[in-house]
Amino acid sequence: MRILTNLFLLTLVVVFFSCSNNAHEETAPTAEANASAPLTREQQLSALSQIEEEVEKAVKINDSIGKALVKAYSDYANNFPTDSLAADFLFKAAEVSTAIGEYQNALSYYETITTKYIDYRYVVESLFLQGHIYDDFLNQDDKAKAIYERLIAMYPKHKFAEDCKILIKNLGKTDEEIIKAFDKKNKEKPSANRQGRLMFPSFIVADNTLVS
Repeated sequence: MRILTNLFLLTLVVVFFSCSNNAHEETAPTAEANASAPLTREQQLSALSQIEEEVEKAVKINDSIGKALVKAYSDYANNFPTDSLAADFLFKAAEVSTAIGEYQNALSYYETITTKYIDYRYVVESLFLQGHIYDDFLNQDDKAKAIYERLIAMYPKHKFAEDCKILIKNLGKTDEEIIKAFDKKNKEKPSANRQGRLMFPSFIVADNTLVS
């Protein structure tokens, strides 16, 4: 079920690449060791900062740059799991994975957030987006329903809980069926035009286009 609504990203995806040097076969062992040494946190963040300006100009993410982005985010989170930016980079890795159609990877990153970073500011969104992927991209209604019900049970007062209740009712329906149902409801109850409107988070990826 692809919901027809204006979707745009919460964050503009940024990338950093690990710097590496190819050591010549005749290079001294100490030089080889230095070349292969992992970058420090500061070095990785510096590389990220240097490339952000170029990435911000991008409108679409192709598979090649997308996979590079995902690897960079994932590597940072793996190298510095307790770092304050680890969860943010996992979230971005999931966003980019979704944009390039790597849905299982996206699910894995979101699940890592919901299990290991439960205090993260977007932990509820990470849970919601798992359901969104199962729902809109993988057409696995049972798994989508399970995620939505899990969110409702864990965060009953969160704004997404109401959205999930509506989404559960619409699982398996096409966009056209949903629109017709909304139109019918609005005609029957003119004073309740906003009832039933889905309030999606602003960071859902529409295809592979970054909409600002």
